[in-house]
Amino acid sequence: MNKAILIVAGIVGLNVLSAHGWAGKKLSFERDLSLDADGISEFKVDAGAGVLILTGESVEEITVRATIKSHDADDVDELKDMAAKYLDLNLEENGRRAKLTSLVENKWFGNNNMSVDLEITIPRDMNVEIRDGSGSMEVMNIDGDLDIDDGSGSMFVKDITGEVFIDDGSGEMDIINIGSDLKIDDGSGSLKIDNVAGSVRVDDGSGELVAYGIGGDFTVDDGSGSIKIEDLKGEFNLISGGSGSIRVNGKRYDD
Repeated sequence: MNKAILIVAGIVGLNVLSAHGWAGKKLSFERDLSLDADGISEFKVDAGAGVLILTGESVEEITVRATIKSHDADDVDELKDMAAKYLDLNLEENGRRAKLTSLVENKWFGNNNMSVDLEITIPRDMNVEIRDGSGSMEVMNIDGDLDIDDGSGSMFVKDITGEVFIDDGSGEMDIINIGSDLKIDDGSGSLKIDNVAGSVRVDDGSGELVAYGIGGDFTVDDGSGSIKIEDLKGEFNLISGGSGSIRVNGKRYDD
């Protein structure tokens, strides 16, 4: 039997955990989603605007706390009505994959200014795929592979055992403790990498790049911004340096 919990904002009987107002008429309320993770090896997130925090732990289920927010509602009841009309929020299983959807429908006229903050806990041995629109992101403690496609917002990724691929539009990134290869396609924003067991490939538009403790080769295709790499065990390969100084293992690199 397909194990799934489908949460549609506004359904009668849903348990609203809390609701309160923010300064400037910003309102929010929370909902919990959960799913038995038995037999599931992959987890995908398809999210829009809002903070996203995903943590792997020694657990047997996937749990999500979603905080729905907006400036446009006069009270929480109105915010719930807006969510019922425009928010697709659900967690479901399809075979060995679980998927969390958290998307706000675009309106042709006007803007509902709704966002959803997500706090997600999953078994740490899963492969993870994230498609995110905007807002800060933290992903930690994953023993599988990690694939992120992010529009904008700061990103913090730490303690990932498998391979990591990140396609990022803008926003600063901190990547720490990667147990395999790392590949980053970055539009703009500073990038800090610390402790990667495998090789690193960075296609970077603009922004400072700093890396420490790379076990394999380091390949860079850079538009602009300084590059500093320390404790590189493998070879340094520069496809294009653009503008900005380059230092590798304490020495200036000449193309």
